[in-house]
Amino acid sequence: MVYQTCKKREARIINLDFFIQNDFIQTIAENRRWTVSTSKKKPVDMNILRSQGKVVGASFKDGNMPLVDLYDVRNILPNATNATYSLNQALDDFIVLDIEPRCPPEIRDSLLTLPYMYGELSMSGKGFHLIFQKPATKYEEILMSKPAIREENGYYEFLLTHYVTFTGMMLKPTDQCVFQDAAKVDEFFDSIAKTKKLSINTEMAIDSIPKLGDITYGRAITATLKRAVYGKTLNDFKNDNSAYEFGVIGFYMHNLDLLLSTTKYSKQEYLPPEKVRILYTVVSDVIPHRIKHEEFRNGIPMLMYSCMRAMTRVEVS
Repeated sequence: MVYQTCKKREARIINLDFFIQNDFIQTIAENRRWTVSTSKKKPVDMNILRSQGKVVGASFKDGNMPLVDLYDVRNILPNATNATYSLNQALDDFIVLDIEPRCPPEIRDSLLTLPYMYGELSMSGKGFHLIFQKPATKYEEILMSKPAIREENGYYEFLLTHYVTFTGMMLKPTDQCVFQDAAKVDEFFDSIAKTKKLSINTEMAIDSIPKLGDITYGRAITATLKRAVYGKTLNDFKNDNSAYEFGVIGFYMHNLDLLLSTTKYSKQEYLPPEKVRILYTVVSDVIPHRIKHEEFRNGIPMLMYSCMRAMTRVEVS
């Protein structure tokens, strides 16, 4: 047996007091990206639940902020069946491996020997969630742009920018797991990521990208976005410029989506080329210039090309 649970508990209710005490969970408990999910895996608007007692799906439309920190989840719904976290690679330092119940035992047992920071049983009690440090990968664009990447047979998938439902039915890592080389995770992630590709939207040729002044509220949106400060530096990415730049782009792309969902801008439709121009304008000022930025891909400036790829989530077989 390559795993064991830390503590027996009722599978239908998460013990939030116990869950919050976990060392890893402590590092993200104060992030205001927590909620709970319904039996159909629908994230709930915690503020409406608190103020009106209604179960409504989480939505950021019209400036609504449906998520809270984990302590608020405990206060609002102490008998919750789960705790759900909005994972975002632009903001977080970890990824989640979701192992399906139908995963063959020999594959499952091999995955459970990888050096995870946190592990638990899924809601069914037959699958697993394993949390790993964000990998040092050759496929940074995949990591930063995909919501998830799935193994070809559907036995497991990496959740990247995605809601993650925690059960609190924790696993206790065995010696086999603890003493594994962390580089094993990097290699494993790359083995899946290399099978995925991103395509640039053919409608986003350089001629289709409008000037900032031609975009409704374009300058105001750009000025607002620039006030947000990305909290990581090049050192956090081991001086890997590409990884750092995708982190910056992902951060401002996330903030742009939130900003455009607010009341002021939600009535105006912003097309992908307009978003690319806004994003490119912001990150060009934020990211330190380097010679590589003077290169072109398909006639598109390198940083703009990176913005396009970050916004494109179409898989190509």
